[in-house]
Amino acid sequence: MSFDSLGLLPELLRAISDQGYTEPSPIQQKAIPPVLAHQDIMGCAQTGTGKTAGFALPILQILAPHQNTSPSPARHSIRALILTPTRELAAQVEESVRNYGKYLSLRSTVVYGGVDINPHGIEAASAAAGREGTASRVSFQVVDAAARLPFDAASFDAIFCNDAINHLPGRAELFVEWHRVLKPGGRLLLTDPIVVTGPVTNEEIRVRSSIGFYLFLPAGCNERLLEQAGFIIEQVRDVTEAEAAVSARWRDARARRREALEAVEGREGFDGLQRFLDAVCTLSRERRLSRFAYLAYKPA
Repeated sequence: MSFDSLGLLPELLRAISDQGYTEPSPIQQKAIPPVLAHQDIMGCAQTGTGKTAGFALPILQILAPHQNTSPSPARHSIRALILTPTRELAAQVEESVRNYGKYLSLRSTVVYGGVDINPHGIEAASAAAGREGTASRVSFQVVDAAARLPFDAASFDAIFCNDAINHLPGRAELFVEWHRVLKPGGRLLLTDPIVVTGPVTNEEIRVRSSIGFYLFLPAGCNERLLEQAGFIIEQVRDVTEAEAAVSARWRDARARRREALEAVEGREGFDGLQRFLDAVCTLSRERRLSRFAYLAYKPA
């Protein structure tokens, strides 16, 4: 199969050729056609298999009718949002989008998440939005995610929560609140990295929760609470393997830099975080604490 057979625009095919690609990878073959058909998909593939092109190319093609060369920010409203777990990956994805779309009159930019929950962080993020010309369309706020959110009902098209829900109490009440602020048909994507799927000792629980508040739920509980809150669950995916791999790499990388990190964290602080990462790796690898991704929507 060639990229030509996927029905991509000549401008995109030219950009692909510039990158030296000749044949689409399996994830690209399976992802590009349904995205071009405006279908919802969830894909999973190994690093280096071209997942970014798998979603970036059809997104660029769908947005192509909206391209224009006007310098006015008002003529370039935000039409697509790509979320990544790290700023490094965000920068890589944005670079790929620019490379694939270089023959189209479309704009892209990267905005780093992880804003500090303090006045300086909010000010810095707001200033960045001002520089990018998006201040009228975005806002940054500090809110208590475990309380009633200060937003009207049906305010949002989507909610994304990456490995943060386990730090919030009141799971049932939280899902009800998310359901309230979503528009009918709105999507919810969340990950829970500490679903109990095997025997865990009290000492393992202590170490795994040693760096803050954690809420551990048994397998199946999130699904039940989502449905009780009014959501329709589309997919539940086990993504534990990635958690085990990342925690192992983080632990091992820190071990190689022990002396420098101890100078900053102190020996006790360094050892405590190493024990935490080792617990994450072990419990995930043995599937006793698992990480699941949940995709659900609010019925129209």
